[in-house]
Amino acid sequence: MAIRKRLPQLGILLLVAVGLWFAHKPVWNGFKNWRAGQLLEQSRRFAAANEWSEARRTAVSAFQLTKSVEAFRLVFETMYQQRDRHALQAGAALFQHPDAEPADRTRVLEIMIDSGDLLTAGKLLAGLGEAAGADPGMAYQRLRYLAGAGELQRAAEASEAFAGTPRNGEAQLLLIKAFVRSGRDEWQPAATRRLAELLGNPDRGVALRALAQLAAMPRSWITDELFRKTFERFGEDPGLTAADDLALATLRIGETPGTLDDVADEMIAKYRAEDLAALTAWLGALEEWERVVEATAGVEELDPASFENRLNALQRLERYEELRESLANPPVSAPRPLLLATRAAVESKLGNESRAVILWKQAFEAAGADPNENFFYQLAAIARETGAKEREMEATAYAVEHRLGAPPPAERLVPLFFWLHRTGAHARLLSISYRLLQREPANAVLINNYHYLRCLQDESSKHAVEIMKHIVENFPGHASYRGTLALAQLRAGEPEEALGTLDAIGPDPAGFDPSELAIYAAALAAIGRGEEARVLADGIDWRRFPREEAKSLQGLIGE
Repeated sequence: MAIRKRLPQLGILLLVAVGLWFAHKPVWNGFKNWRAGQLLEQSRRFAAANEWSEARRTAVSAFQLTKSVEAFRLVFETMYQQRDRHALQAGAALFQHPDAEPADRTRVLEIMIDSGDLLTAGKLLAGLGEAAGADPGMAYQRLRYLAGAGELQRAAEASEAFAGTPRNGEAQLLLIKAFVRSGRDEWQPAATRRLAELLGNPDRGVALRALAQLAAMPRSWITDELFRKTFERFGEDPGLTAADDLALATLRIGETPGTLDDVADEMIAKYRAEDLAALTAWLGALEEWERVVEATAGVEELDPASFENRLNALQRLERYEELRESLANPPVSAPRPLLLATRAAVESKLGNESRAVILWKQAFEAAGADPNENFFYQLAAIARETGAKEREMEATAYAVEHRLGAPPPAERLVPLFFWLHRTGAHARLLSISYRLLQREPANAVLINNYHYLRCLQDESSKHAVEIMKHIVENFPGHASYRGTLALAQLRAGEPEEALGTLDAIGPDPAGFDPSELAIYAAALAAIGRGEEARVLADGIDWRRFPREEAKSLQGLIGE
């Protein structure tokens, strides 16, 4: 009876429970969205105050609640601002987020290209296909990628989309810089034609940037028409800044005999008091080291840029006692790693080697402690000027491994590879090569360097496979690279993939060279086809292999 009396109450409770069950999800989701909105607002306030650790913590909490693109966007930005080594991976994930906006993808590409990861940027752009050119922001980042990767013909074609748009001048200057950086005379006509157009641009800012680019161009690329247009536009311009006027002065040098001294004296008189940093940088570019020293002598308090230019000039002139005196009174904001490295170089030159060793160690530690600056290239330059070869190579290696900065020029790469190979740092060479290929996907020096390829054959790393796949895709005519890829796959524990790579060379192993045949046999052995492997190995003339390589391959085959 008691239970029967309570049935209506139990029914009501049951209905309430069922109602709550169906209602709890929307209520819970509403609460999560509300809480995530609060956290995102907090994160934005922290970011506006440059409190990146707190901004990141709250953005991550918001993302855990909703997985929204707004939260993801903030997580990525805060990671980048903190120079987190996983920031670019987070950026790639944001780029592929289904709700990502064109502005998100543009920002990711911008940061990737700025950070030098052209390989990943290229893959992301390839995934978008034609859509990459639909948004103006992404189209400009695509142009940056093509110019940075050395794909100049495609970059020239992509730049045509900017004709008549506000970013046309910026796009053309970017392309001109890529033409000049290539050093290939075949691009000279295209560069000069575009510069002539920009010098006549009604936008004075665009024309001034063209002037700066013109001053940095090889003299042989500067045509009479460019000279005429430049001086017509700026010859009597009273509003030029020191940097603009100095760029114009560069063009006057060499027009008539003896003009270097006259122009340099004129510019020193004009800008020594007004803009010493620009003046000394200009004199340094002309390698007028004595004049840099003269211009900075007697100045009570040098700005950091002028101070650095003075140190560089004294170093070039090998005036080490004066250099030591200058180092005793640096500007407060002078970069500590460069001061320590210069002091180390001076002490070494003056015979105090034990003191130099301590200072070099401190310089490397100081350079590595700052995630926002890549001082290592400058450390390498200081070491190079003083003949400290080992330290130059170590600094160059650190520079490549650093998260920021463009890769070194080709003439610095080959000595670095020789040094890493000679010192037995094969794993480090492999890692550095991978980083460089991320930044310069078409770098022929990386691909053709013998020591680099030999090192790949000595390492069992997934990186080796990725690098060699990239090489095979970009240079399909080189069958020997397929053999190296197959060996890299084999050593990385991918024998099936190695067989597939070799099959692409040709269907009949009888047509393989001895090295490819040995790799093929080793791959067969790795998948349990040992008898076939031994039959193939019997036909290999092992005397044609270096002893260590033959021993390694025979071990893989099981002989």
